[in-house]
Amino acid sequence: MKLLFENWRQYLDEVEDFSDITNDQGEIQQSLDYFYKDHAPSKGTRSEAGQLFGYSVVRFDLEGGDVFYFLVDNKDIPKAYVALSPLEDGMQVGNVRKTKGDFYITDLYKWLIDQHNVLYSDTKQTTAGQRIWSKLREDPELSVEETDLSGNPWKAIKMSDIEPLKLPKYDPETRKRFHRQQSQKRRLAVHIQQRLRRAKDREK
Repeated sequence: MKLLFENWRQYLDEVEDFSDITNDQGEIQQSLDYFYKDHAPSKGTRSEAGQLFGYSVVRFDLEGGDVFYFLVDNKDIPKAYVALSPLEDGMQVGNVRKTKGDFYITDLYKWLIDQHNVLYSDTKQTTAGQRIWSKLREDPELSVEETDLSGNPWKAIKMSDIEPLKLPKYDPETRKRFHRQQSQKRRLAVHIQQRLRRAKDREK
């Protein structure tokens, strides 16, 4: 079991740790207010991007392709903020803020994946950021893999967007071998997650 945890940690520790900013809800709200009312309007163009979790989605588009997203209540008070920057074939998460509320930040990330197809993690993560990506890796609707880009960020896409490997029709043995390998990988991933959960349950 110790070896299992050590091997699993090799994946979790690829992205550099980053100290938490604050857990104080008042300070988080002050930060959100600043980014929404002062910083974002001075940097980009505002547009309305629909509704999500009962909040208005406000988007600011900046030069260079950066995008700021805010979830705002009916009193025009921001409750969440995510800054994105272009990276390869998708967008990379940068600054993130969220007050305690009635939605999960992971669901907001999944919505961002719907909007941009590919979402990369930051290369420096707070404890909260690490938890977010840990939960995304467990989501059966997503494929989340470590990349070989600078800083080894995680890359998340929807499983439904993964194109099946096109193998030559005249090579059935190669096709069978590929599917066996994929099946073994999936079973191993499920087995590791089950053992980790059982180990955590015993620690409670």
